[in-house]
Amino acid sequence: MIIAQPDRVILRMQVSKFAKELSGSVLDLGGGNGNRYKHLFKSIVSLDINPDNNPDIVGSAEDIPLDDESMDSILCTQLLEHVPHPLQVFSEMFRVIKPGGKAFLTVPQWNELHHNAV
Repeated sequence: MIIAQPDRVILRMQVSKFAKELSGSVLDLGGGNGNRYKHLFKSIVSLDINPDNNPDIVGSAEDIPLDDESMDSILCTQLLEHVPHPLQVFSEMFRVIKPGGKAFLTVPQWNELHHNAV
C-alpha cells in the first residue's frame, strides 16, 4: 500500500519553485524545527509556538518576538488557517519584514474547488 499526500507534494514543489524570490534572512512562520525548507535558503530561522518542535524561536506568529524590520523575507505555509487572529499575523509580518522584503504565503482551500457554470 502506498499512502501519499498530493497537497504536500505540490506545496513542496511550489516552495522550491519560488524560493529564489526570497533572499537574505528568511523567517519561516510555523516552521517547526526549520528542517523542512532549510536546503532552499542560505539563512532561515524557524518560529513555532510549540517548543517540542525545537524551532529556532519559540513564539506566536501573532506576536513575533523580533525587532521591527529585522527580516528580509518571510515564508508562511499552511499556518494562517490555524491562528485565531490571522490579521494580527499579517500585521506582525509587515512589522518584522524590511522595506522591499518579500513574503511567500500559502493556505489550503477549505471549500471544494470552484468553477463558474456557463
